[in-house]
Amino acid sequence: MEKTQKATEGATTPAPADAPDELKVVVTLKGRRAIVSVGAPECDPVIQLVEVQGEDDPLLGALACVAGIREEARTKWTTAKRNPAHKEPTPPPAAARTATTTRPARAAAKPNVPEQAQHTLPLL
Repeated sequence: MEKTQKATEGATTPAPADAPDELKVVVTLKGRRAIVSVGAPECDPVIQLVEVQGEDDPLLGALACVAGIREEARTKWTTAKRNPAHKEPTPPPAAARTATTTRPARAAAKPNVPEQAQHTLPLL
């Protein structure tokens, strides 16, 4: 998530000429917190955590933030529609294997019970 914002009414500005016509808005509520995501085809979504304040219904407060997040997303999409690609870090070189010495196996410990007693104990 990019940042936290407080729910407030915001004025909208006209959309840039190359702004996408189709938007997808997802709102996830948990108590008075909302995760708001605004996306468009061929564009990565802009996701923000919103603390809803001053509204009786948290959904109304979260929806009031959508216009501001949409404008931020449109501004971002004019410079780069996609987030930078993830580049896998190069793995460290394989460690050279060295000859290992083996330890002799330990002899199994024998209990201090006479051999005859071992066979006559009842099984539980």
